[in-house]
Order: sequence, then C-alpha cells, then structure tokens
Amino acid sequence: MYKKLRPLNWVSQLGVTPDLDRVEIARIVILNRLNLAGAVVATVVGVKDILSKGLELTILLPILLFFIGELLLSAFRYHTIARYAANIILPLLMTTSLLMYGAAIGAGYTLFVFITTAIIFHKNWLTRISLITFIILLFSGSSIALLSYTPPLSYRIDSLDSIITFIGTSLAVSLMITYFFHENMKYEEEQTQLMRSLKSSNTALQKANAELERFAYIASHDLKTPVRNISSFIGLAERDLQRGQYEQLGEYFRYVKTGAYQLNALIEDILDFSRLNQQTALDFEPTDLNAIISDCTDQLRGVYGDTFTINAPNLPIINTAPHLLTILCMNLLDNAIKYNTSTRPTIEITARQEETEWLLTFSDNGIGIPTEFQEKVFDMFQRLHPPSEYSGTGIGLAMCKKVTERLSGDIKLQSVPGQGSRFFVRLPQNKPIG
Repeated sequence: MYKKLRPLNWVSQLGVTPDLDRVEIARIVILNRLNLAGAVVATVVGVKDILSKGLELTILLPILLFFIGELLLSAFRYHTIARYAANIILPLLMTTSLLMYGAAIGAGYTLFVFITTAIIFHKNWLTRISLITFIILLFSGSSIALLSYTPPLSYRIDSLDSIITFIGTSLAVSLMITYFFHENMKYEEEQTQLMRSLKSSNTALQKANAELERFAYIASHDLKTPVRNISSFIGLAERDLQRGQYEQLGEYFRYVKTGAYQLNALIEDILDFSRLNQQTALDFEPTDLNAIISDCTDQLRGVYGDTFTINAPNLPIINTAPHLLTILCMNLLDNAIKYNTSTRPTIEITARQEETEWLLTFSDNGIGIPTEFQEKVFDMFQRLHPPSEYSGTGIGLAMCKKVTERLSGDIKLQSVPGQGSRFFVRLPQNKPIG
C-alpha cells in the first residue's frame, strides 16, 4: 500500500542517504528539525510583530532566511557546512538580535542550544571545545555590552517574546538530547547484536573448519584404505593371470568387491553428512513419531530380517522436520541392531513431554560403549571396532548429533559395556500441535 510521507518526516530526512550510519543520520535529522522549528517560530513571531507593531522585521527576516538556507544545505548534503553555520553564523545573528532588542527578547537562552548542538553535531573534541568557547565568549561579550548602552529597539519587545524563546529553547534542548541518545542507544544495540551474530558465525566457522579437517583426514586415511586394497588385489589378480594361475582369482575379486562396497559406503555417508550442513530453512510440520518408527522398522527388516524387536507404544505427534527425525531414528535403530550380540536385539522407545521440550529415549540391549568413548562416538568417522568385526563407516552417531543441532536440540548417551546403551534426545516444542 502506498504511504504518504508526512511533511515533518520529509523535512527531517533531507540529505539522508542509505550509506550513513545511525548516529550520523541522527545528527542530520536533529539539525533539520531545529531549522524547521526555528523557521516556524521566526515566522510566527514576525507575523505577530507585523500585526501588533508594524512592518519593521529587522533581524527576524535574516534569521528566517538562515533557517531556510540551512535546510537547503541539508538537501544538497552539505552537512559539514550546515553544522558550522549553525554554531557560528546563527550565534552571531542571535547576538545581533540581543544587542538590538535587549535581554528581554530572551536570546540568551539559546546559549544552551548552541552548546548542546556543538557537542552533538561535531565528532572531534577539539572542534567541540573551540565552538563552545567561541559561543560563550560571544554571549558573554554581548551581555557586557548591554550594561553600557540601551538597545535601540528595546521598546518593541514584550514579555511574550521572552516566554516564547524560553519555551522553545527548553523544548529544543530536551528533545535534541533525548532523540540523539535514543538513536545512539539503538545504534549500540545494533552493534551488540551484530557482535553476537559475528561471534555465533565465528563459532560455526570454527566448527566447520574442524569438520573440514576431519574430511581431510578421511580423504587421506579412510578413503585410501579401500582404494589401496582394491589396487593391491587387482595387482595380485593381474599377476596370477599372467602366470596362468586361476585358483585364487575368486578370493581376490571378493576382496575387491568388499573394498568397492566400503568405498561407496564412505562416499555416500560423506554426502549425507554434508547435506546436513546446508543451512536451509526447515519446514516444520506435525509429525507422527509412530509412523516414523514404523517406516524405519520396515526398512530395517529388509536388511536384518525378522531378527529384532522394537517396542514403541503410543508415541506422540511432534512438530518438527520429518526428514531429519527419520535420519535420527534410522541411525539410532540401525546402531542398536548392528552392535548387538544378544539372541534378539531389542529396542525400547519412549517419549515424555516436558515444560519446553520433548525427551525421546532409545534403550537397547547391545554391546554397550566404554565410558571413555561415550563422547567420542559422536565425532565423525569415529569407529570403536574394525570393519571386519562390525560393518559401517562410523558416521551414524555423528549424523544423529548433527540432526539434533539442526533441530535446536541435543543428544546424550548413557551406556554400560555388555549391558546396552540409552540415548536421550531432547527436541524443542516448536509450536503447539492442534
């Protein structure tokens, strides 16, 4: 919808450009508003004087023209010139007014406006002190001069002029200071938020660098191992073929096939893990945890057959990203079945709603994990057993940890070797269901 720009806002934004910071914009806005207010007051007082005392405007006309000139300077972005004019030329005009009309006009009150603007408008402290000294000497000199002679136009002043000047000066100083410090506080808050964001980004970058180092390690060790095995056994097969010896070719190619399978599994897992690092927006929706477990169970039946039991009664509906929750459940269930020497692997799944989060618990009767390795198992490609003993690439639990982080949750482990493991997954209650 088109929104009309109010006159005050239009005047306030004269000379403001998108490349300026908040403090600089505040300085420009304050000066524009002071000039607008000064022009209005000079016009009102001038009209009053014309109606009550005649056509003699004397010093009010140049003051009015000065305020209009200041606004034009802002419009053409001569901000530095406008500020010096406000702290040098305008005090000279007000001093002239004071000497012509006398102290009764109240021009001395503007001393506080000029001192305040000198502090706010200029960045360099030497400039500020010089301007303040100039303004104080100017007004002090005019006050001393008034003691020695009677101003020529003092008869034209009434008490209303002094009241108008006092009220206007008080409002100008208070509003100017309030507006500037309010904008300065907002600027500081923005800087604080920016620093927090940078700190968070730096932490994420350090974490990403650590993961890249792990990738480099895998590229130089884990990926090389199956490639080396494939190359070695193909070399042996080639040698035997040249010699006309065929007895061990089948065994060599079995090793080659195993190496190729391990290499493919590593590459697939690396790709799956890298996709979890993509910081795309997540689509949260009501997700039936019973359906997730049922789908995972069907897939695992295709790998392990009917050799395991999953007990998961009356699981809730959770508002989350279903594809990430599926990855989490699949890896936890697969690990519980794979690393298990009991006659029938059994997994118990429970869910409890707490104040601001869901607590999901996966308990199994597997081989367990020694205490000293219970934190390391969540690292990438951290394997506690050789591939010949248990298959896998050592990335499953790292993916579980990455999933919980993407969902703003966490995962913890309790385990006793030989007695099984228990994984505690905490996920936030993002939005109410229903």
